Amino acid sequence: MQTLKIIHCADAHLGSDIRSLGHLGARRKMEIRQSFFRVLELCEEEKADLLLIAGDLFDQPTPDQELVSQVIGQMKKIPHTRIFISPGNHDYICLDSCYMTADWPEHVTIFQGAYECVTIEELQVNVFGAAFQGVNQEIPLLKKKEEAIGYVKNDYLNLGVLHGDLVSSTLGSTYNPVTIKQIEDSGLDYLALGHIHLRSEVKKAGNTYYSYPGNHDGRGFDELGEKGVYVGEINRAFFYDLERQFHFKEMGSRRYLEVKFEPGKFMAEETVGEEEIARALQKELEKSGFDRWRENLYKIILTGDIRENVVLSPEGIKSWLSEVFFLKIKDRTRITVDYEQVAKQHTLKGMFVAKLLKGIKEAEQKGDFEKKAVLEEALSIGLKAFYTEVGYDVDE
Repeated sequence: MQTLKIIHCADAHLGSDIRSLGHLGARRKMEIRQSFFRVLELCEEEKADLLLIAGDLFDQPTPDQELVSQVIGQMKKIPHTRIFISPGNHDYICLDSCYMTADWPEHVTIFQGAYECVTIEELQVNVFGAAFQGVNQEIPLLKKKEEAIGYVKNDYLNLGVLHGDLVSSTLGSTYNPVTIKQIEDSGLDYLALGHIHLRSEVKKAGNTYYSYPGNHDGRGFDELGEKGVYVGEINRAFFYDLERQFHFKEMGSRRYLEVKFEPGKFMAEETVGEEEIARALQKELEKSGFDRWRENLYKIILTGDIRENVVLSPEGIKSWLSEVFFLKIKDRTRITVDYEQVAKQHTLKGMFVAKLLKGIKEAEQKGDFEKKAVLEEALSIGLKAFYTEVGYDVDE
């Protein structure tokens, strides 16, 4: 039996708007499209036999026609790679779906409904898959291979590609629930999953290996770190250690990164200003962002304690790091002050602190620790407002 080279990707969400980046959103939208085209180029470079796309290739079932034409045009450039697409909850099959209306190349197979099997005789492989036919899919699509439409018993490799939500046997999901037991019973050699944007390791359930590659390029700060695809070789003759036969390859054009930084560590001297803080922060970004640190997108969380009367401006710090592609700063520092002493002052500040301290104490006595945490945060933010203008926004 020959060795098959496989590339597994998912959740490209081509065409989705990146509104959180403002004027940079359109650029990121194009970059994500281009990085998917690099995945197709990788198929040519690796001489991949199969490209398994586990759902949500597009962000909607009826994306812009120009986008669909570009994707089809790029796929036509790799005719020797058989491409299998399992539509997900975003690009589900419907009457006006681009999967139904566009002219896709012959080497592209799009699953359009119930679990089915496509056999490629020259590669000696069966590829199983199914499609979402709406936003929700509560009934599991994964079946035993013998139950798949079109399956004929043979000794070929059995690969699956599905968009689904890996859950415990006691939980359901509206996004095609997949359980470990179902994977064990599937009869597959490898199941290429999509839907979860966080990469998993290649794992094994019974005799079936499975994985989530995550999405190929990040779209927000809920999709941190390196993004890419799985590349692997599979052959029944040495089908015993697929965890090592598959490797992750980064394809993302930029990384979204979250960095915690304590400016108080650099404020021992009264003369330390925003430029010094910014340069210290830059060193942290260089550590976390590898050699392309300026090209990444960062969410900086300022933490720790700072002295009373210190004016710390996130916008001022950002101005010293203008060479970074995108930078947002959240100030979560706390002022080091004796709150009890401040509460005794006959000032508006003293009255504010006294009222908040009273509320915090009452919440603690009642065991309402959620309210206590909220009031402590309000105390910290409110006290800063007495010294400078304070901006506050919630996490995404």
